[in-house]
Amino acid sequence: MPYEIAVSSGFWGIPREAAPELLGLGMKISSVATYGVKYVQADIENPAEFVEPELLRQIKNAVDNLGIKWGTHGEIGTHLAFETAIDNYWRECHRRLHQYLNHFYDSFIRNNNEKYRPEYINFHASNMISIGFLVEKYRFVGLFTTDFHGNSDWTKLLEQPGNQELMKWFIEKLLQSVVFREYPNLAPLDEERREQLRGEPLYKIWKQITTNTTGKGTIRDEELAYALVARYMELKKDDPKEPVWKVFFGDKSLEDLERQWHRDLVDQTKGTINLNPDIVAAVGTRYILGHFQAKPLEEQNIEIRKSIEREHKSFDPFYEKTGFEKLSKVKVIFTFENPEIIEPAREGLQRIIHAHHIYSMVKTLQRANLTTANYFAMIFDSEHYIHNGLDPEKEIKDSPSDLGDIMFAYHIGAGKPYHPVHEPVDIGSEYQRIIYKYCYLLRQRGFGKKRRGLLIFERGGQAGAAPLQFMRSTVVSLRKISEQLDKNTTPENLPPEFYGVSPEGFLSPERQRTIIKEHARDPLKGMLEKPEEEYSALGKEAIETKRKSKEEWEKEKNR
Repeated sequence: MPYEIAVSSGFWGIPREAAPELLGLGMKISSVATYGVKYVQADIENPAEFVEPELLRQIKNAVDNLGIKWGTHGEIGTHLAFETAIDNYWRECHRRLHQYLNHFYDSFIRNNNEKYRPEYINFHASNMISIGFLVEKYRFVGLFTTDFHGNSDWTKLLEQPGNQELMKWFIEKLLQSVVFREYPNLAPLDEERREQLRGEPLYKIWKQITTNTTGKGTIRDEELAYALVARYMELKKDDPKEPVWKVFFGDKSLEDLERQWHRDLVDQTKGTINLNPDIVAAVGTRYILGHFQAKPLEEQNIEIRKSIEREHKSFDPFYEKTGFEKLSKVKVIFTFENPEIIEPAREGLQRIIHAHHIYSMVKTLQRANLTTANYFAMIFDSEHYIHNGLDPEKEIKDSPSDLGDIMFAYHIGAGKPYHPVHEPVDIGSEYQRIIYKYCYLLRQRGFGKKRRGLLIFERGGQAGAAPLQFMRSTVVSLRKISEQLDKNTTPENLPPEFYGVSPEGFLSPERQRTIIKEHARDPLKGMLEKPEEEYSALGKEAIETKRKSKEEWEKEKNR
């Protein structure tokens, strides 16, 4: 079967009152044992869950005795905003990435327990608001930035051999904005003096000022960093080691795009940076790629060395490797899904959100390192698109024809326009049909054809409700969806059994009608004081004996 049904564990932090089964990663993995599925997405609240006492014993029990397969969903938030250029966020994200890779290695590879590792770990493609949005453009001004390798000294990139054209563009187009925004005391200089400071003299002044103040070659404005990286990628578009520009824009030049957008990336007349959403997604992708190319932070390895010394063990060279090198060893698929809404009034403003942008991001990661190409994929979440005010059907239709080839899974939930929801998809419901339509469109783009496709119900939380109460008939509904996808049934020709109705057997109308008649008076059970036959109570008696008010009876007399 090309499609497999899974259910997420949910977060303990959401239905805290009724979710002792979600306390810890081991319990989360076992939580689906009574759901009627064998695959769970264990949702992680922090990497400390990997050092839970006797975690491996719990996982072995779930895998060996219950036959459960599992993947995991990483955290959400700015500390996982791999797409940002802001220095402090970049370092926090980079540390987190290597924490996850190190935990996979320590828990499952070093001790020859590969069988029990998760199949995948999922992250949101974007966790930061777009800097193209007017209000947010100034929120990030004044914060130190890094290049995509984590260097806060931008002269390392500018003065790197082969980057003469980038240096020339930086001096001509961007340098004045970098200097005069950060050091406004220089801005009032008369025109003649400013003219003398153009070009290389101003570059030398900038290097000297930053060396004496904030650190050599620093840029404290994220939109300037994004503009510089965009130009870098365009100049390197024919370099196979720099695949981002080719994947996103083909052979187009930056000038071609500027004519297409009717705006310059750097408007020197107005002193503005115009970041088109396509450029934002492409630059964000370059930063994500940079995290996998860069080695871990030195301070992170210092922590590991100290811990190992206390245990009198030797330092494993694995910890010093890049993200790509570690990934080739742990072999856990990294999936990226379209992000959830960040906060009200920010719907749809994440930096990498559209299906065709995430497709290009995954393609970039696959091309950048062929050894790990099979360990990158995407996840589609229609509910997230709806929460962000975007049409999932349009997102699918606007995406490349082979979108499904790199799709690992589809996160499913009733597509209601409120956040957070993650409501069940009941059999026979309108949402069951709508979800099938999205699945069918994704199938036409290859989902579930080259590799098994996961249909994952992401369960939410409901105060006082046990997990199975919240699940309702979702698993049965997803089975019906999977069955019809296997048959390639068009959404217009779904049979009655898809909706839980069949001319014969368990789902037949006759059997269901009989069940309804047999239980029609169930609401009256236990409501009467006079001894009567089980199903022969009169409404008058229920009211007179004060067991039900007149209003209650009016609501329930026809049930």
